[in-house]
Amino acid sequence: VRRLQNAYRRMPDAFLVRLRLAQALKDDHRNVSAQAHYTALLATPDLDPQARAALQSQLDEIRSRSRWTPRLSAHYTRDNNVNNATKERTLRYGSGEWTLPAPEKARGLSYSAGLARDFNLADNLLLRSETDLYGKFYWDAHDYDDLNARIEAGPVYRSGSGETALTPFAEKRWYGTEAYSHTAGGVLRCSHNLSPKTMLFASWQTGYKKHEERDYLDGASHGGALSLVYQSS
Repeated sequence: VRRLQNAYRRMPDAFLVRLRLAQALKDDHRNVSAQAHYTALLATPDLDPQARAALQSQLDEIRSRSRWTPRLSAHYTRDNNVNNATKERTLRYGSGEWTLPAPEKARGLSYSAGLARDFNLADNLLLRSETDLYGKFYWDAHDYDDLNARIEAGPVYRSGSGETALTPFAEKRWYGTEAYSHTAGGVLRCSHNLSPKTMLFASWQTGYKKHEERDYLDGASHGGALSLVYQSS
């Protein structure tokens, strides 16, 4: 990119130099600058129709990076012990006994839905917004329905070699149709392309969870992940 920028400063009217610069900026996810160069190239007089179509295709791809992206999934689920009953059902205390509940079965759907968008702020700098809804719906045991709603937004630095994102989040959970807890915190995610087919991904999340009734469960929670992803083609 730096070499092509130097060439463009020396030869601002050279179509091919500006085209290569626009392509390099696009590959490095400098969307604002790349879009400006492709728009200027499309304004070139007497442009060949085939070249115009190719330039427009590149411009459309850049614009698609900042569109709303929906996610939706669902699958059948069956839980033979949805109430987390213990194997030992009888507790003895002194001369008495306490019989614990038996395991309950539940069938239903496990689902998730989301909507995300990256807003271009400047070269390599984005604002990411995500909204997610996920949980479980049991048609024969509604007392154990589980619903989570989560929203997060924050800055992202993205380049051709990977990205780093820091997004605060807020999440609320309903269990058995009743409000159960809410959590506030943040997530740090980093990815780096080790090769064209291999990517290293790491994340760390920390938050504080507060419960509607069981305040003895309130507290901070932390979690991390490290993944190596190989894409065959």
